[in-house]
Amino acid sequence: MDKSITYLHALHLAGKGEPKTLLKNLGQYDSPEAAWEHLKVATINPDDEFKKLERLDIWAISKDSLHYPPLLRETHDAPVILYGRGVIDPDQFFLAMVGTRKPTEYGKTVAKNFAADFAQAGISIVSGGAYGIDKESHAGALRSGGKTIMVIGSGLDRASFYPGAHWNLAEEIVQNGGAVISEYPPGTKVLQHHFPERNRIIAGMSRGLIVVEAQMKSGASITARLAVSENRDVFVVPGSIYSPTSDLPNSLLKEGAAPLLAPSDLLEAYGFKLLAEAKGETFGEFETVIIEALRNPCTLDDLSREVKGGIHALQSSLTALELAGKIMEIEPGRYQVIGS
Repeated sequence: MDKSITYLHALHLAGKGEPKTLLKNLGQYDSPEAAWEHLKVATINPDDEFKKLERLDIWAISKDSLHYPPLLRETHDAPVILYGRGVIDPDQFFLAMVGTRKPTEYGKTVAKNFAADFAQAGISIVSGGAYGIDKESHAGALRSGGKTIMVIGSGLDRASFYPGAHWNLAEEIVQNGGAVISEYPPGTKVLQHHFPERNRIIAGMSRGLIVVEAQMKSGASITARLAVSENRDVFVVPGSIYSPTSDLPNSLLKEGAAPLLAPSDLLEAYGFKLLAEAKGETFGEFETVIIEALRNPCTLDDLSREVKGGIHALQSSLTALELAGKIMEIEPGRYQVIGS
């Protein structure tokens, strides 16, 4: 292990987890070790503190690490240190999805379904773990068996994790091959200024950014501005001109952002294909029965009583049919054939 990461972590703890203080403490020194030797806080033992990370199954990497997201490293204000649980593949194609904490049902459905399509195609979905669009984006990626990265504005330990209600979602992300990351060491409680700091990571590590629903004065607007400043692609899902949650997307459209009307628009732009198209997928008798049953809207429970085959097989087939554009989730847990 590179010993410098041990001293970087100690310096971060000495600065109470604030990135600007960490940078100040590094100052004019040639190395993190030299900075630590100058600062030295009696109550902090670098080796002992790093072992605490290991006991929490939290890793720490610097910008020099091969595992550090390459696009993030290129940004003008890249975090000196990243903490994480789970796995980040630096060669992965990262795509950010952000939006309001209070989305409409339309926004929830779009976020979840689009994220599922992108993840199925091999893209890792990056979002902020917040309520609303963030949560739906993470959930959509997981539903399709894909990977997603949650970037939070607090420490990664259970006591500090914010929002606490999404701890189980974070656990599911890690268990399914994704990661939860932060630039704040364990023990750091969330503060208001952590959110824009976190947003620069979401925008910086991603090739492109999708804004689903958001108001003009919002975290999503900050993330979009940051994405533009780092020359990232910005896509927006158009919405009703009468909905406040469409104010930001529609404004970004006027400024030249790319409209996103279907997942295939973005996938084609980046050279990906929907999984069903890539496999030339055809559907068997089980899927045909599902399609017929969904000529009229059905909930998952209703469908499980009508279509025999087990709940897991049913959920898998619903996902495949949805990705292939045969059916759609018209509201949470309720499906219908497209065009019926």
